[in-house]
Amino acid sequence: MQGDGGDVAPTRDSGQLGDVVLLDAGDAADTSPGDVNPGCQFLLDAGGACNDLPQLGTLMNPTCSTATAPMPTGGPAPVDGRYIVIGITLYGDCSQWNGGATSETFYLCNSVVQTRSDHADGSSDTLSGIQYFMASNVAPLTETCPNKLTLSNITYTSTSPTTFSTFFGLPTIIIQVDYQLAP
Repeated sequence: MQGDGGDVAPTRDSGQLGDVVLLDAGDAADTSPGDVNPGCQFLLDAGGACNDLPQLGTLMNPTCSTATAPMPTGGPAPVDGRYIVIGITLYGDCSQWNGGATSETFYLCNSVVQTRSDHADGSSDTLSGIQYFMASNVAPLTETCPNKLTLSNITYTSTSPTTFSTFFGLPTIIIQVDYQLAP
């Protein structure tokens, strides 16, 4: 949090969720074990967006599948870095998807995430929050911007630390989003 003479990094185990702050190597002296990795660059936008993350991905249309969605199995937690979406699969009633073509960049650093999604209609969404990839298959997201809410129904599968898939459901559809560490 900012404004009191310095940046204070949110900690993994503090139990408090505040504003995500810019933390760079120069702030390393302000951190302690369990704090956000001092090498992280959280790109905040003073213009009102949750972040100023550049879009690294390309627009892609989701694939609609009539198959049963795969069971998320968990796996190794993703390494810190910038990821791009390499696939979106919809299982169930695909008419419920109204997003059209989408691109997304996902930035992860010590459980703090920022995303930027761009859509074919020219609109964009940004998000900041805290996400833990647990050894089971659960990856709950506590959003800190633009809303303050927890999405506990997110699950994941990861077969390597540089690729993973998240799964979340709506009443009649399951959405699988596949990510890969950006080059």
